[in-house]
Amino acid sequence: MDQTGYAGAVGELPKKRGITGSTLKLIAVIAMLIDHTGAVVLERILMAEGLYDAVTQAELAEFMARYGGVYLADSIMRLVGRIAFPIFCFLLVEGFVHTRSKFRYLRNLAVFALISEPIFDMAVFGVWSESRGQNVYFTLFLGVLTLWGIQKAQGMGRKALGRLLSLGAAAAGCAAAWLLSTDYGGYGVLAIVAIYLLRGRPVAGGAAACTCLLPLSFLQAAGYGALIPIHLYNGERGLRMKYFFYLFYPVHLLLLYQVASMLGYRYAF
Repeated sequence: MDQTGYAGAVGELPKKRGITGSTLKLIAVIAMLIDHTGAVVLERILMAEGLYDAVTQAELAEFMARYGGVYLADSIMRLVGRIAFPIFCFLLVEGFVHTRSKFRYLRNLAVFALISEPIFDMAVFGVWSESRGQNVYFTLFLGVLTLWGIQKAQGMGRKALGRLLSLGAAAAGCAAAWLLSTDYGGYGVLAIVAIYLLRGRPVAGGAAACTCLLPLSFLQAAGYGALIPIHLYNGERGLRMKYFFYLFYPVHLLLLYQVASMLGYRYAF
């Protein structure tokens, strides 16, 4: 500590309290890894061993006696994972607001959406190509595209026209997500829009985003836990690990699928 009271060299500004963007991303990544371990590995085990075949109370009791621990672990892991998407949405909006090239931001999301899709399909459905669902990068891509449309609309001179066009952009983004069956669907795009519109109030924006996700499942209520790390965010970027975070999504899904395969649970049910 120097004589000015600042840490480090004389004249160096003190670091803000709280957590940086890279730390926030790491929290989201760890939560996502926990969530997907349950979804890709543990749920394959549960389904393969007959969870959905246990229709009577006696059959269910017998199943839980054998696999109750796996079921409980999966339930806890999926709940923990619910904080990941709201944090990623928050960081996406931060990236959109501060990026020097929105086109490059969209391009990166599109490239990794395409790279991740066959891996996502194999991890979730057990085949390399499946139209029933698209990975979350497509949702994030549509979210940024929607925000760009809203930003353009808000820049128009007439407020009434700008609001109407903003609403249209949001509706179009949500509709596209539903039509493409992206992960989190239109609710995911709506969550991104909510954070953007409340970007000066991060906790309120995060809460609004979590509320937008509730129609998906009552389990999404666990996502409100994301408000704690969002509240602690200090606005600083932190470590420059952009492509690590881009690559982590497809790589971890591929590794989890390999783990499930090695355990003898190659196919989804």
